[in-house]
Amino acid sequence: MLLYILHFNNKNYFKIGVTNNILRRVRQIHDNFNLGIDLHNTIIVTNAKQSRIKRLERNLLDITSDFQYKFPEHLNNCPGRYEFRTLNCQNLIKQFILEQKNYKLNYQVYEGLDLCGHYDITIPKAYYPIDTRYTLLSDLLQQDLDNYCEANKLSIRDFYNELLYKKACELGIERPETNVDYKGYYQYEGK
Repeated sequence: MLLYILHFNNKNYFKIGVTNNILRRVRQIHDNFNLGIDLHNTIIVTNAKQSRIKRLERNLLDITSDFQYKFPEHLNNCPGRYEFRTLNCQNLIKQFILEQKNYKLNYQVYEGLDLCGHYDITIPKAYYPIDTRYTLLSDLLQQDLDNYCEANKLSIRDFYNELLYKKACELGIERPETNVDYKGYYQYEGK
């Protein structure tokens, strides 16, 4: 689970929330509110304990309740509309998150949005995503891989990425983590 502070292109508001699947959440927001995501300015916060992520979301929504964005009447029925805040409270949010270090809560803060949601991995983001199944595998091998991944609570995409990256490192192909140009890697593409 991660907390997101989702910014939008050319808008004077952002959304605070938590999710287990950032890509699905971005699609929901896009479909409900017709908003383009500002990938570079979005902030993601992770923690090993889900309860800390949920508590952080609750605290951020509480301390910014005076900055709630008011949507037009036709959008008042959309889910999550109470989690939108105006931009003029983002310094308050950044300060609050920064102060959590004083309590040793071990939040990891990421600037920029990886729509694949891979924030706790060792693979450089530039190598993501492998998001398709291989058609060259036998049905039996694919079934065995699916069973392994299901038993270990691992997505097949993560399995392929870990496997291929490990092999690339064995071959001497390594790319250190750098600031990746998000275009082409993480951009949301509508249906």
